[in-house]
Amino acid sequence: GNVNLINTRSQDTNYSQVKTVLFVPYALHDRDDYAKTARTKYESMGYKLDSIHEQPDPVAAVKAAEAVFIGGGNTFRLLKTLYDNNIVSEIRKRALEDGMPYIGSSAGTNVATISISTTNDMPIVQ
Repeated sequence: GNVNLINTRSQDTNYSQVKTVLFVPYALHDRDDYAKTARTKYESMGYKLDSIHEQPDPVAAVKAAEAVFIGGGNTFRLLKTLYDNNIVSEIRKRALEDGMPYIGSSAGTNVATISISTTNDMPIVQ
């Protein structure tokens, strides 16, 4: 599909101002464990990590985020959940218009491209 979540372009962003990263663990089934793993790693680098799946309002969480990190896993599960939670357009706005840092790994990078056709995931969402 034509996702175009984030176009690849340089942002004039001061990353040193980021203290807390909003993590999006939607690409894996066990979101609690994924968030725990990511939190441990980010805290070891001096950042606080909040996981969007622990927030009562995902859209509000994206609106308030200093930076977002979308983790890897199943691209189709991730994309479906991003749309189910109505956060695709808000992430796009925050990253492209507001200059919010966007970090993606694997599936988290795939959804930031013009098309997810580069994924090698099976189109299965469970």
